Amino acid sequence: MVGKFIGAKQIENLKKVVKLLLFWGLGLALTFTLLYLTGTNFILKLLTSQKDVIETAQQFLIWVVLIPFASVSSFIWDGIYIGATASRPMRNSLLVSTFLIFAPVYFFLNPVWNNHALWMGMLLFMFSRGVILWLLYKKTILKPLT
Repeated sequence: MVGKFIGAKQIENLKKVVKLLLFWGLGLALTFTLLYLTGTNFILKLLTSQKDVIETAQQFLIWVVLIPFASVSSFIWDGIYIGATASRPMRNSLLVSTFLIFAPVYFFLNPVWNNHALWMGMLLFMFSRGVILWLLYKKTILKPLT
């Protein structure tokens, strides 16, 4: 739909579909967050019966619960940018998020937080990609249509 509205230069319809995508994405993120929050033990028992694996996984469950909200906007924006055939901003957001967010967080926190540093880096990486793509939206997608 994004590509269709861009091709037809229907800016208002494009804005509506972007809002709907973000709305539904947030709804799904909330659903999965609640599912992970309330069903983590059930999910873990589906994946393994080994108690030591379950105990180790439980140390990192807070990150699993936070991932849907931290990453939803980056995935929605990826779809929007793909529909707009605007791959350059996607690449740039990936590079900025990798080298300015993920890598420093992971390398500075890893000595103290170990695997939690990896999760924190990934969470901030996904969140920052969503923010960067949102900030570039008007300039890279809407402005060329006017």
